[in-house]
Amino acid sequence: MGYQVTARRWRPQTFDDIVEQQHVTRTLKNAIQLNRVAHAYLFSGTRGVGKTTMARLLAKALNCEQGPTVQPCNTCQSCQEITQGSYLDIIEIDGASNRGIDEIRDLREQLRYLPSGGRYKIYIIDEVHMLTKEAFNALLKTLEEPPPHVVFVFATTELEKIPLTIVSRCQRFEFKRVSLTGICEQLAAITQSEGITISPTSLSHIARAAEGSMRDGQSLLDQVIAFCGTEIQDDDVRQLLGHVGSEPLVACLDALFRQDTETALRTVGLLQMEGYEAGSIMKALLEALRHLIVLKTVPQPEGLIPLSESDMTALRRIADAVSPEEIYGQFHTLSAAEGALRYASNPMLILEMALVRMSCIGRVQPLQSVLDYLQQVGDGQAPAPTPYPVAAPEPTTSAVHESSASGSTVATASEAPPSSEGDLWRMLQERVARKRPSLAGCLEQGIVVSSQDNKLRIGVHERDAFHLSTLSEPENLATIREIAQELFGPDFHVAIEPLLEPEPDIAPTPGAAATNSGESTLEDMQKSKLAFKEAVVDIFQAVPR
Repeated sequence: MGYQVTARRWRPQTFDDIVEQQHVTRTLKNAIQLNRVAHAYLFSGTRGVGKTTMARLLAKALNCEQGPTVQPCNTCQSCQEITQGSYLDIIEIDGASNRGIDEIRDLREQLRYLPSGGRYKIYIIDEVHMLTKEAFNALLKTLEEPPPHVVFVFATTELEKIPLTIVSRCQRFEFKRVSLTGICEQLAAITQSEGITISPTSLSHIARAAEGSMRDGQSLLDQVIAFCGTEIQDDDVRQLLGHVGSEPLVACLDALFRQDTETALRTVGLLQMEGYEAGSIMKALLEALRHLIVLKTVPQPEGLIPLSESDMTALRRIADAVSPEEIYGQFHTLSAAEGALRYASNPMLILEMALVRMSCIGRVQPLQSVLDYLQQVGDGQAPAPTPYPVAAPEPTTSAVHESSASGSTVATASEAPPSSEGDLWRMLQERVARKRPSLAGCLEQGIVVSSQDNKLRIGVHERDAFHLSTLSEPENLATIREIAQELFGPDFHVAIEPLLEPEPDIAPTPGAAATNSGESTLEDMQKSKLAFKEAVVDIFQAVPR
């Protein structure tokens, strides 16, 4: 006999050889032992999970010379002929090409004849959902009361297309997709038996590409062996299967979270030049974002992420620097673009625009933290901004500018020495807008309070609670200070301060009238803050703790 593909050479020969369909094998074995074999079975499930193989094993168990038995001998003439596909009492019918009423009428005529050598005649109809309505109707009466020597086994990948009148006359079994672990273990056993050297990482890549189908996994293994030989390298497997390597994925994700649009687009451009499609790149990025979410939310994620230790380490570095809300925001943006990708005339353009949007998203804060802060504002207990110390960068070539207006000494960049605090403010805003566009929008809400002794004090009105909270976050404040030190020298300092609401422009009356006016103003401020908090709660449909 010539070469046989792995899926045929390793086809299960006993019920115990079937991978991860114990709910089916256990029921069939018990039915055989208890002599309660049904006259019709319906096997449904995705491709390559063992439906036709299970039907043949049932036929072998019923017609083995030692049986009926749950352990066919695989040595008698009946077992060997069934294994070779030449057994006369097993009639396999392709429902796609024999789907008419005439074929079903011929089948009904043949049912009355006894088996030629075994105990049962087994009719296996594959892709039974392809039969016409008339063919199903012709099969109904026979299916309900077949001769005692006949067993029907129907297999389908689209159960919903089969009439309920047919389904109700069968014992129905839904085959599960084979798990990633099950496929990996089976492929490992095959490669070990055949002397193939392959890493667990490559086996995992093949198993993931199989998408729950054992037959697909075995076919992909044949393809990999044909490409690589008996010594299989991880890079060859990734190249053959079209998997994006971990290094460009990590580089792209790192750039997205740092809001470095240029690096993200360049990384994707290099992948495109290497031949990767936009869909493959987007799928790989979504999987990587999923892994980041697992790393951030699961205490021991090793068993849930099918990656090597080096790849896990690279992803952990990104996960440690971002919040779960940021990762989910990126995932949501990218998955929303995935729907438009399949209908786009230029899929790569859709992917690039999604990356641009992802890189421009600001740092996401949990809604509960915003509500907590608003609650504190409403109670008059909002905390003051906490300074965040950062290491100063190396000083650049600078000139010392003596401010004639304030008499303060400020170290400024030599490229354009400012002449006033307005220049300082303008330069800082422009540089922040280039490096962190989302942060610049919040910074525009501030005003310069003073600029003395190498310190720029920026005030934000208390009514702008969101902008004040965002700018006061330690990470954002550190970014602003770092940019300011790049511009004006390593000793320059920036502070974000809340600005109190101005007093009403009404001349105070002496005595109790002035006191009452102040109390009324304070009460109005509290009401305004509470109204703002209630509006946010109403918009987001959330209730603060």
